[in-house]
Amino acid sequence: MTVRVEIGGLKVDAGLHRLVQNDIAPGTGVEPDAFWAALGAIVADLGPKNRALLQQRDVLQQQLDEWHLARRGQPVDREQYRAFLMEIGYLLPEAEDFAVTPTGVDPEIAQIAALCGRRAVGMLACGIGEFDAPINCLFYI
Repeated sequence: MTVRVEIGGLKVDAGLHRLVQNDIAPGTGVEPDAFWAALGAIVADLGPKNRALLQQRDVLQQQLDEWHLARRGQPVDREQYRAFLMEIGYLLPEAEDFAVTPTGVDPEIAQIAALCGRRAVGMLACGIGEFDAPINCLFYI
């Protein structure tokens, strides 16, 4: 049976609690109780939103499964499939271009954010400072 410590409105594994208390927090300037209180507030705020998103994902997955099962063995009509994905909200209309102007960060990070922010469509190729090879931005804006 797992031993848990109640702190910051959370029930935390005792080993994790000791790790933060004894090894991670010392020397950081962050008091362990403040860390747990902040984490508890974040979990309280985002937990319900996360549950709602997971429920939405389950609904979408069921709709996708049903669509594919109903068409098992048939060739996929790309336009019909795209229309279906739009209808259930899996795909959204493409957003208009916009600019990102980050402040308070290193110039290299600002440059990457500006490059990646040009289009809010999935993974985008970005250049990083001195590197010649592009990288993929693995975040959505």
